[in-house]
Amino acid sequence: MLWRNLLQAILVSLLLTTVAFAAAIYDEETVVIPETAVVDETLILTGESVTIYPFVDGDIISACRSLNLFGNISDNVFAACRTADIRGNANDLLVFAQTVNIKSDTTGDIRGAAQTYNIYSFVDGDVLCAGESVFIGPGAVVTGDVYVGAGTLTVLGDVLGDVKGGMQFINIGGTVHGDVEAWTNEILFTGSGEVLGDLNYHRDEALEIDFSRNVRGQITFIEDLEHDFDHDDDGFSGFVFGFFLLLTAVVTTFLLLWIWRRGVEGSLIAMEQKTGMSIIAGLLGTIALPFVAIILLVMVITIPVGLMLLMLYPVLLYLGWIVFGIWLGKTLLDGLTRQTVSIWIAAPVGVLLVGILGYVPFVGFFIALVTTLIGMGMLIMQLLGLRRLQTW
Repeated sequence: MLWRNLLQAILVSLLLTTVAFAAAIYDEETVVIPETAVVDETLILTGESVTIYPFVDGDIISACRSLNLFGNISDNVFAACRTADIRGNANDLLVFAQTVNIKSDTTGDIRGAAQTYNIYSFVDGDVLCAGESVFIGPGAVVTGDVYVGAGTLTVLGDVLGDVKGGMQFINIGGTVHGDVEAWTNEILFTGSGEVLGDLNYHRDEALEIDFSRNVRGQITFIEDLEHDFDHDDDGFSGFVFGFFLLLTAVVTTFLLLWIWRRGVEGSLIAMEQKTGMSIIAGLLGTIALPFVAIILLVMVITIPVGLMLLMLYPVLLYLGWIVFGIWLGKTLLDGLTRQTVSIWIAAPVGVLLVGILGYVPFVGFFIALVTTLIGMGMLIMQLLGLRRLQTW
């Protein structure tokens, strides 16, 4: 039990380091911060609906169903929700949701994943996002680069940097001042759309459309040999390696249940009863844990603890990913069968499902990131005892 007590102490110090600095925590079904409120601290908010009107002199960290942000934010916004409507100015944005609408200026980067990611504002930084649809609307300006993994990318505004990524379809109706590097099936220019730099596109065969009227620089077709016969061995090797990783994850799942079943069940209960706080804990833990380790390494007396924390960090990330898979499998099978399915059956199903989703082109990385982040939060909630332990 020594390792567990040590880990609890480290996580407590982590949360104190990241949250205790003038932060207000709201955990209600409906949270409304009125325009008359004076907020000079970081806000941590969870619930069904979160609405913020005043100026916030700090960060916004939120896990909810619906986020409506009208006030300006001096620092950053970190959110995981179903819908996010951002109308207030902010610095960096890290948002994971089903639908994201950004209608105000940012002085930093925009990152995240959503089914639909819409940007209508001035972005003084880069855009890095994934989704079924990524839309940079008319009037929007991105001063940096755009990195996208999407089904459809639409650029109707101005991108002062480069556009890079993979997408099924790209529509340029605005102006890309830099280069475009795209792995895509179809390219379309509409209206006055143009690329002032080079256009490099990767495809199994060249498009027959002449883009010279819309591209000022060079146009280069790069043949995609991914499915070429000569590369079959590499594809087979990749399949074998991926299968081995999934098999290893399933074995690790059974070992974890055998060694620490009550802890795993406690993590699942934390997710059911404190969903928002689990996501918040995962976000804070994933971001801040390496910084805490570095601080401990700088202080000579705590070097052993810092080294141990650095070694535990990737383990926690991996276990968090597995715990989320177990929760997903249990939730899906219980819902589909309308009865309580044994965790020994549900666990490998969920872990395999999460693992397979991680191989989805373009968005797999973001799926793995989100599942790992939430799983980390479930572990933190369990290890800190922030739930009532039960067993199935």
